[in-house]
Amino acid sequence: MLVGSVTTNIGHLEGAAGPAGFLKAVLSLRQRMIPPSLNFAEPNPEIGFDA
Repeated sequence: MLVGSVTTNIGHLEGAAGPAGFLKAVLSLRQRMIPPSLNFAEPNPEIGFDA
């Protein structure tokens, strides 16, 4: 999926950020896959995803 981190590339306050985020959500639902986040290395160990 090529629409990974759209707000990082466009900017949160630009006019295209809202439609691009909506498009990202629609494509995520359609593809049944959450796209990766930019600069993500590992989850916060305090969250407890295993539980």
